[in-house]
Amino acid sequence: MELYRAQTGPVLHLVVSLSSTASLIPLRHDRPADRRRFLNLSRRLYRHDPLWVAPLDSELHRVLGPTNPFFAHADIQLWIAQREGRDCGRIAAIGGSLVSRMK
Repeated sequence: MELYRAQTGPVLHLVVSLSSTASLIPLRHDRPADRRRFLNLSRRLYRHDPLWVAPLDSELHRVLGPTNPFFAHADIQLWIAQREGRDCGRIAAIGGSLVSRMK
């Protein structure tokens, strides 16, 4: 399997194989609608899996919400992966500036 990147405006296209292309849509964690979209995706993707147990919504919002004191010294970027216009995955990148200064 080969991975190719192509940046076209705010959307990053990942070609995972010749038959499968996904677009990464950047979201903002400080926008409630974007955060809800990010957090609710796993519920939609795994709703028919009898072994999946949904995490507590309040805990997810507490950890990823902009009021978390961790984000005073860290950056976060959320993405939703889309295939054929449907959300199919999610990615979060979190970098702590205090940790990088300690190295």
